[in-house]
Amino acid sequence: MGFKPNHRKKFNISNCLKTQLQEAFEKPITISGQFLGIRNIYHGSFNKRTVIFTSYKNGGAFSLESQLELAHALNLERDMSVLKYRTQALKVTLSKSMYAIPDFLILNNLHNYEVHEVKSNLKSLSNEKIEKLEITKQVLKSFNINYKIFDEIALPSKKEVNSILRIYKNIKNVNIDKDRIIQAQILTEGINKKFTFLLEYLSKYKYSYNEICYLVFYKFIKSNIDI
Repeated sequence: MGFKPNHRKKFNISNCLKTQLQEAFEKPITISGQFLGIRNIYHGSFNKRTVIFTSYKNGGAFSLESQLELAHALNLERDMSVLKYRTQALKVTLSKSMYAIPDFLILNNLHNYEVHEVKSNLKSLSNEKIEKLEITKQVLKSFNINYKIFDEIALPSKKEVNSILRIYKNIKNVNIDKDRIIQAQILTEGINKKFTFLLEYLSKYKYSYNEICYLVFYKFIKSNIDI
C-alpha cells in the first residue's frame, strides 16, 4: 500500500498536444508546494524508491518515481540551458488504444520544448517497449519536439547523486555576479579540482562555502564532487 502526497480532483486532459504543452507550465502548485503530473505517484509503496524533490529552478516540488529520475532532475537543475521543466506533464496519443506519458517535459532557453524519458537499461527493453518509444519519438517529431531517452549509463550514480544533493541544499539564495564567477574560473584554472581542495583554496579569496557550492553545482567550475 502507498499514499498520495496530495488529494486532487481528476485532471481534464486535452486531446490537443499543443494545448497540453501550454497548460503544463500554467498549472499552479498545490497548497503543499508540489507540481502535479497527469499520473499520480504513490509514495511508500512496497519495493518502490519514489522521492519528492524540491526544484529551485521551478519553485516547487515534484514526485519522482525512481532514483534515476532524481538523477535526471538534478542534471536538469544544473543545465543552464533549461529554463524550467515538469514531470508526467503530457499524455501523448500514439493510436486509438495506446498512449504515452513521458517522464519530463522541458522548456529550454531557446523557448523550444523537449521531452525526456528515463529508463533503467535501454539494452534490456523488450521489442514492444522499444517500438512504443519509437512511435512516441515520431509523434513528437511531428510537433517539432526533440525526444531523448536516458538510462543509468548516462546518469549520475547513486553515490554521485548523494554528493550533488549535499551541495544543492546550499545554493538556494546564493547570488554571484559575473565578475566573481570569472575570477573564480581564472583562480582555479589548472589546479586540483577535488571539491574539498576547492573549498580550502577559494576560501582564501573570500568565497563562502555556499558560493563555492553554487559555482560547482552550476558547473562554472568543474569539480570532482566526492563528499
